Amino acid sequence: MNGTSQAETLVYRRDGMLLVPIAALRAWGVKTDGLPTIEIENQPCAELGPRNGLAFTVDEPTQTLFLTVDPVRLQGSAIRLQPLRLGPMARSGWGGFLNYDLLAEHGGGATDISGALELGAFSPLGSGTSSFIGRSSGTGPHLLRLETSWTIDDPDRIRSLRIGDSITRGGVGGAPFRFAGLQFGRRFDVQPGYLTMALPSLGGEAALPSVVDVYVNNVVTAHQQVPPGPFTITDVPVVTGSGEVRLVVRDLLGRETLVSEAYYANPDLLRAGLDDYSVEAGFVRRDFGQRSFAYGPFVASGTWRHGLSDEVTMEGHAEASARVQQAGIAADAAILDLALVKAGVAVSHSALGTGAMVTAGFEHRAPRLSYGVTADLMTDNYVSAGQPSPQVQATRSIQAFAGLPTRFGSLGASLTRRGYHGRADLSILGLSATVRIGRLGTLSLIGSQIWGPQDETLIQLTFAVPLGPRTNASARVSSGQGGLSAGATLQHSLPTGDGFGYSLAGDVGAFDRVDGQVALQTGFGTYGGEAVWTGQGAAARLTASGSIGMIGGHAFVARQMTQSFAAVKVGEFPGVGVYADNQLVGRTGRAGIAIVPNLRAFDDNALRIEADDLPMSAQLVSDHQTVRPARRAGVRVDFDVGGGRDAVLLIQLEDGSALPGGQVVTRADGGEGVSAAGGEVYLAGLKPTNRITVHLATGLCTVDFAVPDHAGSQPRLGPFICRKAAP
Repeated sequence: MNGTSQAETLVYRRDGMLLVPIAALRAWGVKTDGLPTIEIENQPCAELGPRNGLAFTVDEPTQTLFLTVDPVRLQGSAIRLQPLRLGPMARSGWGGFLNYDLLAEHGGGATDISGALELGAFSPLGSGTSSFIGRSSGTGPHLLRLETSWTIDDPDRIRSLRIGDSITRGGVGGAPFRFAGLQFGRRFDVQPGYLTMALPSLGGEAALPSVVDVYVNNVVTAHQQVPPGPFTITDVPVVTGSGEVRLVVRDLLGRETLVSEAYYANPDLLRAGLDDYSVEAGFVRRDFGQRSFAYGPFVASGTWRHGLSDEVTMEGHAEASARVQQAGIAADAAILDLALVKAGVAVSHSALGTGAMVTAGFEHRAPRLSYGVTADLMTDNYVSAGQPSPQVQATRSIQAFAGLPTRFGSLGASLTRRGYHGRADLSILGLSATVRIGRLGTLSLIGSQIWGPQDETLIQLTFAVPLGPRTNASARVSSGQGGLSAGATLQHSLPTGDGFGYSLAGDVGAFDRVDGQVALQTGFGTYGGEAVWTGQGAAARLTASGSIGMIGGHAFVARQMTQSFAAVKVGEFPGVGVYADNQLVGRTGRAGIAIVPNLRAFDDNALRIEADDLPMSAQLVSDHQTVRPARRAGVRVDFDVGGGRDAVLLIQLEDGSALPGGQVVTRADGGEGVSAAGGEVYLAGLKPTNRITVHLATGLCTVDFAVPDHAGSQPRLGPFICRKAAP
């Protein structure tokens, strides 16, 4: 059928007609609605023929029916180009960690010690952190708390509950603010790859099995096979902004069909029927970063966004405290697949009276030219619960931008203008240009002009040259309020695994400065030193960052745990290389455990071990696993490794003579070997510490020994004295 083999069926001839059972046609994907039927042997059959969209020929010698079905008669197929295929969530272990980032600085005759600390805990019930900054100087030690919270995520329902310090979602008419309390809402990051915005869908039809090439802005993004009949390709991956999607359908005969459609995609738009929400309740944080416990009034806040259609998203937001109440509504809409239009209005009530604000914006993003403008206007007495004083917020705000990619780089411009109640207006104009000079490097020009309480002009020209995978150099010339200056930088970045990095930088002109840094990264942390000289004097710094922690009863020392991590267990084998996303991140220690930091939360992380680092006697089931950890949590990943280490032992008797050849040697677990001439014995499946028994004609003797961690594959150990066993 249409060039594709189908299952055998019984075909009937009657009165010059060829008839096929309706059940067979349906099994082949043919729509049978409206076909005339004839009952044969208690089953309905349909007549084949062009008038029914079922043209045919028959090869009598092979008894083969060649059926050509009109595509409109075939069942449609839907193909999703971006299916979600995340693995199951890994169960979090029980444990905790302490991240530290310490700095000791000496300059100007004084020494300061400061640092940032983060205490974390995790369990199958969630994870939490508490962060601090501290400083020890001539006035004594000071410790300041920043944030403390506990988070419970629900990836299946795409939502999270946070208890403690947090930041409100914000919304139309209300800016985000810090508070301490409860926050509950949607968190799309708990399902990476979850599609929140509508992606283009295109359809076509194929008479024969075909191949479809998907082009987005003239770039091939997918290659898909489709069966005969109508088809729809959904969720075509596109870049943000406007563009064009084209399908090139090529069948078995080489015939091509072109289908094209314009689109406009923006992450601010939710697909039809999708809801995004957040509700918060708690006490406003005051003087964050200056006082550990300073709170303002109790505030409740809520934000709800709904995809009314693929092109229109509605939003509602409200905040309320004892003194201030605020509410607003807004909409985002894609217009003619060309631009995104935003509009909203909000009102507030406070001791200042009733205030109002309106917001409107227009944004066009495209591969060639992008531009947009947003304007906010509010009355002098408009306030929100997070900012109850009109003195701290702009009453008029206009932001505009434009960007133009070129063949050799890009051009950009931005303008921000803000007006304040009782204060001078502020305007900022920014211009940028980037030019790629072949393989030599990139030339960048940045300029800004500020008009406000103090006018300022800044221009900087930078030329950056890549010197290797981790090394780059740059030179710069700038002109600002302090005058003309020039500088250069040479940087060698830290690797993913163990290694070192450095940077050298210098500036002359308005501000003279020479700066040199070196850093060493190990499996236990990152350590560095820096020397700085300026016109005012010299200073030196020492830095150390890392973490200490525990998971499942195993204590560890590692790099900072800024994301999720895994404790990889490879039997009892030390020195085994462990890879994350094909990057070597460490080796197992004495207990066969390696800590792998910086795993992506809620996402699939590919872990692999180096099988060649295991002894030949080890039996490895698989050298790779995929793990999907929770937020800021540790998981245990066990690689099933049977057997043990192997070694050649040199054994002597108590009189100093070599063990005779042909003697049976047994391990404690029952494994055995036979001695060779010269007292050599090969044994496999050894543990870090072992006891073996030698069966002599005169009785038994035993040897206790250890296999050193640093011993290579199949080491030669000994000599060992075999001492007679107690009777």
